[in-house]
Amino acid sequence: MNYFLDACQIISMIDPKVRFLFVSYAGSDEPYKKRSDELGISDKVSFLQNINDAERIFNLSRVFVCPTIMEEAFGAVITEAMACRVTVVGSRLGGIPEIIVDGETGVLVNPEYADAIAKSC
Repeated sequence: MNYFLDACQIISMIDPKVRFLFVSYAGSDEPYKKRSDELGISDKVSFLQNINDAERIFNLSRVFVCPTIMEEAFGAVITEAMACRVTVVGSRLGGIPEIIVDGETGVLVNPEYADAIAKSC
């Protein structure tokens, strides 16, 4: 997620009004909150855990980014975002390229390149 936070810093320099919402289901957000403070974007970033209404979050969003650095067999959350007609940016890893047709149904990125993530958003 640190790569995505770096991308958020780049995006916020281009559009100072942008806001970011991070949703996670496990673990602590503290390291990411600390990183957002270090990058000077903590006022633009909100963290949520264990939400029950993903559809509501998707419908409030313009872009959904799944910057996973672990190979997933299937990214159900990506298909949920697509069903809500949200622009999707996903990692070029595991089964995600089987879900996202790059340039057609979303954008695939190498998750370790913050510049590529920012450009795709």
